[in-house]
Amino acid sequence: MQKHGRPNEETPAKWNAEYKDFNAPLENGAAATARPVAEITSKEDVLSAPAIAPIPQVSEESAAVIAETNGDSKKRKRHDGESAEEKAERKKKKKEKKEKRASKAGAAEAEDSE
Repeated sequence: MQKHGRPNEETPAKWNAEYKDFNAPLENGAAATARPVAEITSKEDVLSAPAIAPIPQVSEESAAVIAETNGDSKKRKRHDGESAEEKAERKKKKKEKKEKRASKAGAAEAEDSE
């Protein structure tokens, strides 16, 4: 195959046999018999068709307000409903973890400088 997928002399025979080129003209003149939609649909058909109600447009700000009031906000509240004690415990653990990481980094720097 060539760079852009065109078959050449190195293309396997099996692939050539199974490949269908959708851009090639249709066989048996089927393309010539197909009629455009404008020829199939008459003006009377269009005028007698039922009316379609317009779709109301909602701004992004309005959609966000609606989502918040419905409780359907896409953003998940991570610590929603957390008590003061739970929040304090979470903050304490986070601080300890941060200090531990900093002490490890300090120890690694001390070893590197020796």
